[in-house]
Amino acid sequence: AVVSTQSTWDVREVFNIKVVKESSWASFDGNVQSEVVTVQKTSVLADVQAAVEKQFGLEGGNFRLWWRSYNDNDNGVFRVVPNDTESIWEKTDNFVPAIPTAFEQEPESTLFIEECDSEKWEIKEEFPRILVFLKIYDPETKGLEDAGKIYPLCYNDTESPTFQSGLGFKNMVLQKAVLQDCKAVYLLNRRADSVEKLIFDTDKNGAQPDREVAGEDGDICIVELNSTLEDGLVGFEDFCETLRNTRDILIKSKSDSMDYPSEFH
Repeated sequence: AVVSTQSTWDVREVFNIKVVKESSWASFDGNVQSEVVTVQKTSVLADVQAAVEKQFGLEGGNFRLWWRSYNDNDNGVFRVVPNDTESIWEKTDNFVPAIPTAFEQEPESTLFIEECDSEKWEIKEEFPRILVFLKIYDPETKGLEDAGKIYPLCYNDTESPTFQSGLGFKNMVLQKAVLQDCKAVYLLNRRADSVEKLIFDTDKNGAQPDREVAGEDGDICIVELNSTLEDGLVGFEDFCETLRNTRDILIKSKSDSMDYPSEFH
């Protein structure tokens, strides 16, 4: 039997998918790096998963693939890649707008890897859970440390599930971060690219704040540690502003360069 390899595929029968590893997807500084996976146009989700599994050394069933939807009012919301029998190529226009590259004028999808325990997805719950990346910020060292993922429950039955940042969410964050308390908790909304400080104070009657921030799949939660120092501290809000200014300058300088990829313009 002749085994077909990537090098023998007709370029008209294949297409490229940009695949982003979880560590890069969860990056707070927006420096998302990807690798290209080439699959046949007849590929369904199982074929793409097998290709990703081989290229990234993952075990089948221990990861999920996500995509960003720009359909209608989605504006870049993250969704799990649908598991059906239609070829991924046929869905390409639904994944992301076509991004022409220097090598081919064909649509290119971008998928994101979420590494997980396969047993987690076998548990059927009444309400879906939201994927949120967790970071710990130290104001003394200005260091941002990865603390894994949390999965708050979603109680609204909509096509764009969200969670509310109440006291239950704070307890989940502290438990995952192995902390008794913290100075503050922030949430980075990936769609709006905005950071908001979460308020958990309750009044004497135990009522929740007037406004709870809603989070979505793929958002990043940041816990700022307490400190006993009085001098030399850089709070997370100042750290974030500096990081954003640096990033904006970097992107502008790159977009001004003629040889930089067009999608950054």
